[in-house]
Amino acid sequence: LETFEPKDEDTAGVPFLFIPYLYCPRCQIPLELSSANLSKGNIQSGILSCQCGYTARITDGIILSDSYSEETPFKAFENVESVMAMKNQFSPLYRRLIAKAYVWIYHSITACLQDKNIFLVGPFTFNFILKYANRLGKDNTFIIMDPSLKRINKIKKYLTSQNNTFVFFVGKPENLPVKAGTADIYIDDYSTVNSLFTYNYFSTENISPLIKRGGTIAGIFTSYENAPKSLRNFQKDHPDFLPDKMTFSQLKQQWAAGNVRVKEVKSMGVTSSGEKHFPQNHPGESIEVQGYCALKEK
Repeated sequence: LETFEPKDEDTAGVPFLFIPYLYCPRCQIPLELSSANLSKGNIQSGILSCQCGYTARITDGIILSDSYSEETPFKAFENVESVMAMKNQFSPLYRRLIAKAYVWIYHSITACLQDKNIFLVGPFTFNFILKYANRLGKDNTFIIMDPSLKRINKIKKYLTSQNNTFVFFVGKPENLPVKAGTADIYIDDYSTVNSLFTYNYFSTENISPLIKRGGTIAGIFTSYENAPKSLRNFQKDHPDFLPDKMTFSQLKQQWAAGNVRVKEVKSMGVTSSGEKHFPQNHPGESIEVQGYCALKEK
């Protein structure tokens, strides 16, 4: 009979201890939690609401806002939902540049690491957290956000076996129900680049208020200054996309508007012009992979 007993294999949800951080993104006041179902200290289901009309629901341990979608709106790559398989669309050289950037990001944030850090990750994040979560200190909390429920479910399966606490949110960054000044560290693992490709705007204005004063931002940015034809290929999927925004100077300016100062930029290298880096890449064009580290001013 034990063989047929129901197994509670996935009790990962919104940690009960995270409730004090659940704030209305519009009013910045605590949200009301109702109809909650708890399992092993995690909220598996419930309704979050504010007097202003903002609502979000918790389903299967995941916070869902009204802005979520089942499939990802980011259409630049195939198998985006599979998370791990997406990297196989890159050339070996491009994957090495990404791995080099990850090592640089890790060493850039080690000086500010303590126990019980709160990390903010996403949207459209790549694989840094999957690889480094268990190396970033003890008792950390990772807030992982993405507009796609299908993708978050995939990420959740990979991460919940690791020895940290995770809060999963599906929706746009502006609807994330988290108190301002919560995150110690923000990991921009292609999040800015992919937000530009998808929404044609920087997500920095929604993310910078969520970072503590003195908090750290570390991430990857790719320069397409020598790849105008590749950018035009992206426009086929996203007609409103503006290639002029794809410069690091624009990113630096956007962060500055949120009181974030870029401290260091490091070139990881340039892809070869004779290989295919991603499906939209135009033959003969190359791109530069950059790592950057920034600080939220006190």
